[in-house]
Amino acid sequence: FVVCCRTDPASYCRLGNLWDLIRSFLPILLLWQHQSRWLQCLIILIYWMRLLEGVSLSRQIGLALLPLKKLAHGLLPAMSFTVLGFCAFSHAMCAVQVTPEHLWPHTFWYSFTTLITQGLPEQPPDDYLELMLLYGGVLFFSIFVMNIFIGV
Repeated sequence: FVVCCRTDPASYCRLGNLWDLIRSFLPILLLWQHQSRWLQCLIILIYWMRLLEGVSLSRQIGLALLPLKKLAHGLLPAMSFTVLGFCAFSHAMCAVQVTPEHLWPHTFWYSFTTLITQGLPEQPPDDYLELMLLYGGVLFFSIFVMNIFIGV
């Protein structure tokens, strides 16, 4: 390690090694933070990702998972566009509500269930601006955003 850092420190100081360090030290934090639900959830997800890495080394499963791993890099622009559109819609919904609710979790949940399921609520809102925003958001997500994912 010392020789590697002296000769070429950039060869060892990479994001992959930092990620390995973080996911190695996070379980140690459970000794002090064993009541933290966030930490427990994060560690469980990291362990499942590690299991997926180990399984992908198997020849048969690895060949099936390799295209999915490569697909993740290609989906990054589409995911960024989707997250940006979702955040814009959630912000606009929070701003135009006649009876304002908190952005987290009420408006966020409402936006998520409306846009991802591409459904409108059973009762339309009384405010026409909110109704038009709902129509526009569902149309935008159902036509443009979902087609971007189909095209990728």
